[in-house]
Amino acid sequence: MPTRNERLSARIPGPEEVGSVTGSLTERLQMAERLLTDGASQREVQRTTGLARETLRKHFPGQGWTFIEGGKFRALTKVLG
Repeated sequence: MPTRNERLSARIPGPEEVGSVTGSLTERLQMAERLLTDGASQREVQRTTGLARETLRKHFPGQGWTFIEGGKFRALTKVLG
């Protein structure tokens, strides 16, 4: 399974892909689905796609991290610096 950094670096759009991030709602929802399937948090997907949190919750209920998962991740990042 790829590390978080590998997933993030794979998601950073190149100059030729910048238009796809600001593309149509359908394109951004498809990108959001791929990111959520890959294990990204809803906040990460929100920043990457530019979609509102409520839009993600509406279209992908139950996906993304739970509050417990988010808390564990935050605690881990504090410990690791």
